[in-house]
Amino acid sequence: MASVPDTAIGAPVALEDRVQVDSLSLVVSSWQCGGKELGSPSVATALGRFCIMQFSVRNEGNNVAGFVPASLVVIDEASRRYTSDATVSRSYSAQLSPSPTQASAPSTPTAPIPPFRQLNPGIELTGVLVFDIPETISPIFAVLGSPRAFPGVQVRLSS
Repeated sequence: MASVPDTAIGAPVALEDRVQVDSLSLVVSSWQCGGKELGSPSVATALGRFCIMQFSVRNEGNNVAGFVPASLVVIDEASRRYTSDATVSRSYSAQLSPSPTQASAPSTPTAPIPPFRQLNPGIELTGVLVFDIPETISPIFAVLGSPRAFPGVQVRLSS
């Protein structure tokens, strides 16, 4: 896993590479697109198809940092931006979260992420974002933006 400093804004990196924007480091660990139904039992039906992004974000700084999941968007070949569906993301994440009675965590340990999350220094958050993408669209980048780091750091969603 490579690390890319925030001085390389705009330079695309691969899945599983760690990127830095301000005091937050981010790793997009997987991107998978599938069908119209999500979860078991189904938590939602897509208008297009569901695409799932697994990621982790860590506060590498010395102060509290805010993370807004909506700041993580995907972009297609025509530079159109798509945001995650916060309601579906929270519902799907809740299905993946281990219950207090489970002996072991699921293969994707995560917890529902609120619209804004403060991270203390050294804290890492693992999450899942769900996107409802038209079936004819193939997003090529995930972008983590920041007011200071416009247009953001790009992560290639395929090899």
